[in-house]
Amino acid sequence: MRAGLRRQSLDRQSADWGIMLRSLTALWGLGGVCFILVLVTRHALSPGARTVLWCINVIGLAVLVLLVVGRDRLPNWTPDVCAYLLYLVVGGVVFAFQEPDSPFAFFYLWLSVHSFYFLPWRRAAPQVVFIAVDYAISLGAMPGPTFPYLRWVITILTIAVICTLVALLKSRVDTLVRRLAEVARTDPLTDLYNRRAYDELLEVEIARADRTGRPMALVVADLDHFKWVNDRYGHPTGDAVLRRVATLLVRTERRTDIAARLGGEEFALLLPDTEAEGAYLVAERMRTAIRASFQDGPLPVTMSFGWPPTPMTATTPRPCSRPPTRPSWPPRRAAGTRPSSTPGTSPASSPPRPPCENGRMRMRLACVVALAAVVAAGCSGASPDTTPVVLGLINMEGAPQGSFPELRLDAEAAVRYVNRTRTRPLRLEACVTDGTAESSARCAEELVARRPRPVAVLGGVDLGTDGSVPVLEGAGVPYVGLTPGLGAELTSTSSFMLAGGITADLLAEIEYITATLKAARVAVVHQELPGLQEAAVLAAQAILRQRGVTDLKTVPVKAGVADLAPAVRAAVANGPDALMAVFPADGCRRVLEAVRSLRVRAQVFLPSSCLAAEVLPAAEGAVLASTLTPYTFQSDADVAVYLAHRTAGGPPSALGQAGFALVVNVHRALARTGPPAALAERLRAARDEPSFMGHPYTCDMRVITITPSVCSASVRLVQVSGGELRDLTGGQWVTGAPLVKLLTG
Repeated sequence: MRAGLRRQSLDRQSADWGIMLRSLTALWGLGGVCFILVLVTRHALSPGARTVLWCINVIGLAVLVLLVVGRDRLPNWTPDVCAYLLYLVVGGVVFAFQEPDSPFAFFYLWLSVHSFYFLPWRRAAPQVVFIAVDYAISLGAMPGPTFPYLRWVITILTIAVICTLVALLKSRVDTLVRRLAEVARTDPLTDLYNRRAYDELLEVEIARADRTGRPMALVVADLDHFKWVNDRYGHPTGDAVLRRVATLLVRTERRTDIAARLGGEEFALLLPDTEAEGAYLVAERMRTAIRASFQDGPLPVTMSFGWPPTPMTATTPRPCSRPPTRPSWPPRRAAGTRPSSTPGTSPASSPPRPPCENGRMRMRLACVVALAAVVAAGCSGASPDTTPVVLGLINMEGAPQGSFPELRLDAEAAVRYVNRTRTRPLRLEACVTDGTAESSARCAEELVARRPRPVAVLGGVDLGTDGSVPVLEGAGVPYVGLTPGLGAELTSTSSFMLAGGITADLLAEIEYITATLKAARVAVVHQELPGLQEAAVLAAQAILRQRGVTDLKTVPVKAGVADLAPAVRAAVANGPDALMAVFPADGCRRVLEAVRSLRVRAQVFLPSSCLAAEVLPAAEGAVLASTLTPYTFQSDADVAVYLAHRTAGGPPSALGQAGFALVVNVHRALARTGPPAALAERLRAARDEPSFMGHPYTCDMRVITITPSVCSASVRLVQVSGGELRDLTGGQWVTGAPLVKLLTG
């Protein structure tokens, strides 16, 4: 409720300012009247006292005129200046009358009480000190044998006590008002915003969007068959379900999102700075979390979500001469069960119904917003562009070095997933390589020659980037990857590696080995591939030595070697503290079999390519790097979305996860780019850009200086324990990018 309370506080401060000035004006006017009455009624005044009173009246009249005439233009410190001026005036009057027991000292109390009521404590408290000094000077300047200490102490203590009580009472009133404001804007059952607060915040966000030109999205949610839950299990159970759902909504919403309960089982979310695609991601994350939370209990509660088919803006559409009488398309929907392939329709088992008549949705507000979007489209005469944006994909399958169709299959699943948002759709065109540079170059040439030309080519497992990247660079097509190897993609200025791949894996593992384990003896066994991998291993050796590793042994293995036991035996001959294995996915299991057969005691470290379901049973105790949040962390909202929408059939894998995340991240970048051709500019400008299932990326060519195309060097380090993955770093991402400075100076 922060935004609503902040808005209310500002409004109330504005009202208090007016009341403060009016009451201050009244006090000055009343004081002036009192002094005039003294001049008129007391004839025995000395000439000096009468002169002082007339001067004071002139000053008071000037201040009074200033308060009345300039009330709307006075600065914030006006009440403070008026208070201190009045205290000086009162001190002057007390001294002018030469009477220690003068009743004019009571005028001190007028402005001090006023200040303690309206001003903050830090501005009002110094005024009591000023009064004490001013009154002491006035009394001390009077002729007399002794200073009237008792009168001074009683007067000042009386003022201090009364002002303190006023300040405490004011604080209590403010607290009660805030609590009442919270109660008036909070749903008592779920502690979410209620309908009244949501309407107020909606006005604030519309005004903000109107001022900044940023988009906003509105999502309305409805618990499926909630009446049946109340009828079958009773209202206490229904209330418990509502509270649990509200907790899940708050837990899965973003920091800037606003969740509210509209009434009954209906909820709403206000998403600032969010496009339609972002609204779908938020809704799907919440839908998946709610389904997962209830699926093992006696109540399989599900929730349906609806949102407008186009991003909302602050501009209200003008009525057309002939506005449509009903939406030409339904609001988008993520149903409580798995969303249908056509957004806004019911599953194939039931006939489709208009969205406003769908008893399961019952989202009247979403229907109104969808109708407004259609009216806006009718007024502008524009229609949404449904031409697919083409993305290419180069992936190695059926090659001697290995076959990785899971990456392509999950990338295709991600295309189906993002296309459900009804924004401009994607189309993925894949080309399979055999792992050679010539094959990758042919794929790149084939993709570039297609019409329409892909706006980007996605790099799957592409060991031939030395052939594909130059072709794409010459054609002006960006190469975007998430699982880079050690080829030309790491240094090309037209390549964007949203995660660091094996480079980031090695650096993070070295950071953990040297900083946390403080290992002095390290062995490295790696598949022998010429080029950048060899350079990377040499760089790793140099960094390890500079980080205090005194005993370092490196054993290369030729590609295609089936038995890795001799290489592992040679690597661990000196009893190292840690063994780093650098192999593609197909070599991970063979390394682990060799480690188990030789009973290696060293801590084994594996790259993220080894994070596959078929590898984990043999990886007990091993530490794996992961450029993405591991797919076994099902409590993560992004991971839950991936598992719900990935290709069915085979087990999940790190490579399949990478293909899915890559498509989602490119789709997000396209949604913010404008023309699809501006994708490269958008990626070059990325600074801490949120990454699906990954660490935010920054493509400034400085994350890892020796591999400038890498946009993120952060990984998660996990250890296999009892067949499960245990996070070694408390949910934190680890980066070894600063270690590169050991090479570059």
